[in-house]
Amino acid sequence: MHKRVEQASNRLPVHPSTLFFPSSGSERDNQRWENVASIANSSHIFLRWFLNQPTSASLPKRKAGVGFLFNRSMIMESRMAQRLDFFAGRVAMLATMHRKEQAIAPLLNSHLGVNVAVPAAFDTDTFGTFTGDVKRPSDQLTTARLKAAAVLRQTGESLAVASEGSFGPHPQIPFVACDRELVLLIDRTHQLEIVGECLSTDTNYRSQVIHSSADALAFAESVGFPRHGLVVKGGEAEQILEKGITDADQLLALVEQALSQSPHRAVRLETDMRALYNPTRMTVIAQATEDLVRAIAVSCPSCRCPGFSSIKQFPGLPCSLCGTPTLLTLSRLYRCQRCQFEQRLPGDHGFSAADPSYCPYCNP
Repeated sequence: MHKRVEQASNRLPVHPSTLFFPSSGSERDNQRWENVASIANSSHIFLRWFLNQPTSASLPKRKAGVGFLFNRSMIMESRMAQRLDFFAGRVAMLATMHRKEQAIAPLLNSHLGVNVAVPAAFDTDTFGTFTGDVKRPSDQLTTARLKAAAVLRQTGESLAVASEGSFGPHPQIPFVACDRELVLLIDRTHQLEIVGECLSTDTNYRSQVIHSSADALAFAESVGFPRHGLVVKGGEAEQILEKGITDADQLLALVEQALSQSPHRAVRLETDMRALYNPTRMTVIAQATEDLVRAIAVSCPSCRCPGFSSIKQFPGLPCSLCGTPTLLTLSRLYRCQRCQFEQRLPGDHGFSAADPSYCPYCNP
């Protein structure tokens, strides 16, 4: 152990403060380099501290020359027995009326051993609609919790799954539309809440004002109609005329009717983002479900409870060329929601150092 630590320590870059100060420069530049060196020093100290921590028996062994890797998929198999003890053979009620079981049920059944059921007459439109006629009661996660709580009250079961989607500009690329899907598992028996998430730019989320049937057909083709459904809105208040349109003749008839009644010959077309009318979204829901399965697979090193999840991340992954801290994740803080055990682990991106393209010194 100590020999490996010594070897790994020797592979660390030289102390960062020896790398950053140019021989001359303005006062502003010197201050900039001092700030960078301060951050680098903190990262350097943390790395050396981490190297000298004992290897946890609950984590996969490090491979020689690989560095510090932590990936939830690496320990899924080792957590299978504990995971099945919590969920195998139980019934999970899925809060949906839009056929989301097509994306969610097969994954939960194959990985967790649960039987997914959809309750009869469960109306999820009361929790908000994408067309805006019913406002969502709260933020995305809270709304998913409300759905799960409602389906548990209705059915009397103890295990629920709820999904909630949100569409809009990408948080880092504002001019690109994105789909953020959450799939939430609530277990009242073990007092657990575990979330899977997927943020994807693979979406046809669009809306457009059209002025002719030709415009309508062009828009429809661009968003994958008729495989993807459409919504037609007309009038001054843009009232919903029809949802879930997947037939070209029906679409043209509605558009012509709305255009004839509009003083400005303007009609709004939107993509129907309900899962049963949007197979692209259904794929992203499946990806969020896969993330939920991965989250469940990570169990607490102390009490073996599933869902040992990251609650905070720390930037500062060092540049592989010069050692300067970057904005990439250096480590994450994980916490068990049952026993509150915490553990700080390296970032789960699979890299022990950052590519120089992310370095503020090598690539300013």
